[in-house]
Amino acid sequence: QVQSEINEIYASYESEGEYTGGVMTWPLPGFTSITSYYGWRFNNTDYHTGIDFPAPANTPIRASASGTVIHVRTGAGYGRAWGYGNYLIVDHGGGFSTLYAHCTSVAVNVGDTVTKGQTIAYVGTTGWSTGYHLHFEIRRNGAHTNPLNYL
Repeated sequence: QVQSEINEIYASYESEGEYTGGVMTWPLPGFTSITSYYGWRFNNTDYHTGIDFPAPANTPIRASASGTVIHVRTGAGYGRAWGYGNYLIVDHGGGFSTLYAHCTSVAVNVGDTVTKGQTIAYVGTTGWSTGYHLHFEIRRNGAHTNPLNYL
């Protein structure tokens, strides 16, 4: 269900400009542990489209590159039906975007220009989540890709 929602968002938005940001920065400076990697998990029953970084509640989430906020979803509840919970998507140009999910709150709005390293949200456990963490995705032309290739 959440993937259908994400696909609709990307189908209705065209990335603007060229990506000039170079290597993207870690979205949670100081938190380098990864609890779930990109790819198949749970005995090949679920394809994880990003990576998960555990961190305490309300840890600031930073923009991995400069760009424009193209989607914000807040007011999400908890549990599988809520998918990513509170999340946002930032377009970085050249078809590159980042998605930050399970946020306790979001500090930016659609249309805002953000700079690399700027606080854009805070770690939470909204949606289908088993604890406080950031689910982080990098997409190219709307297709998910391994974020570790760009960090």
